[in-house]
Amino acid sequence: MSVKRSYQHRSVVGAAIAIALFVATMTSPALASPRPSSALDTMQSTSWTQNGAWFQRMMYVFASGNAPIQQAATAAGGNAGLTDTQVTAVSRAVRAAWVHLMTADPATLGRVGAVPDASAQASVLGELRGSLSSIAGARYASLLTLPPG
Repeated sequence: MSVKRSYQHRSVVGAAIAIALFVATMTSPALASPRPSSALDTMQSTSWTQNGAWFQRMMYVFASGNAPIQQAATAAGGNAGLTDTQVTAVSRAVRAAWVHLMTADPATLGRVGAVPDASAQASVLGELRGSLSSIAGARYASLLTLPPG
């Protein structure tokens, strides 16, 4: 198998895995809000769900190894006024947060049976937002609206 063909194969496999994870995450019963026992639990559950949905959109666009999705990420970043270098840095930061969430709060990523950990999710996504703010600077607010949900 040629190097080019091998790369294309890995790209297709990577895209398939990313899409499967995204679909599994969106249809996972782990994302269903547990029955809260108090108003605070309700707020944490709502916040956890909203933050998870935001991160999943960021992950789908910015963490993909699939060339067409990477092109869409570059275009979305350009629409927010980011350079290609900044979009690459955003992708790197989102992938790092994804890896961190695999252990800190796997329920955010749709792991079936995982118990949501609002504190861990808030910590990881807070770090990500800090990184994105550093990367995007004045364009941070525009970046947070990407990609459209």
